[in-house]
Amino acid sequence: MIAGYAMEDAVHAFAEKRYAIFPAQDPSVFAQFQSAIRQSAEAYLGRPIDALDVLHHYVTPAEINKIRLKIYNDLNKRKDWKIAYYALATDTLKSLFGPDVSIQIKLNLSIQIPEDESSMLLLHTDTLSGQSPFECVLWTAVTDAFDSNAMYIFDEKSSKKLYQQLPSYQHKGMQQLFEDNRDNAQFINVPAGACVLFSSTLFHGNRVNCTDKTRISLNCRFKSLFSPEYAAIPHERVTGTFYEPLFLSPVTKIGLEYDDAIAF
Repeated sequence: MIAGYAMEDAVHAFAEKRYAIFPAQDPSVFAQFQSAIRQSAEAYLGRPIDALDVLHHYVTPAEINKIRLKIYNDLNKRKDWKIAYYALATDTLKSLFGPDVSIQIKLNLSIQIPEDESSMLLLHTDTLSGQSPFECVLWTAVTDAFDSNAMYIFDEKSSKKLYQQLPSYQHKGMQQLFEDNRDNAQFINVPAGACVLFSSTLFHGNRVNCTDKTRISLNCRFKSLFSPEYAAIPHERVTGTFYEPLFLSPVTKIGLEYDDAIAF
């Protein structure tokens, strides 16, 4: 699927494995995100950089979170980022969610430089952290993701096994759970501009980046506007605080405007 965008293939893969990998539907929009990230990084550093995947030549591990926050804030100040990010996978998202779509209020950015243990994201699922099981995460590789700098993911079958094992790893920890099941982990080796759409119910994470390249990625969550609200802590990760409506169908707009008291 990386060679070309095929919505039917992406939807089929998602239905079968709960995740799909495909190139950005609109390469020009991806190029805008990539350029914006580079401009923000160069503004922070006060000088040009050779490429985003060698960002570690310009910052130390101690500085990485400062530059990440700079880029994160700059991206989220862009008024058009939500529609632009949706455009990376419009057909697939519309096929999965329909015309009434909500989007996470903030766009997330990850930077994983070589040998930086602080950027390691242990095995987890978003739903165990209070996210909606009705959502999907759209993860986009801004730089090439490969080997140990890539994200890993467990498909539906493997994730179900991990859920079953969780009680017995309460004291062993999530890292040990990963190590004991690492043969089922599927590392996402994809070029810059590739998207990974996955269910929030799947286990995933990353390891220490032992390559000689920085990996930068974006991620944001989508769900149907009418899917049940779900949060471990009421009012924390629901519409209005974590999600907001992105697109409304004409029928939904009419329904929201209707008022029995003044209709006739």
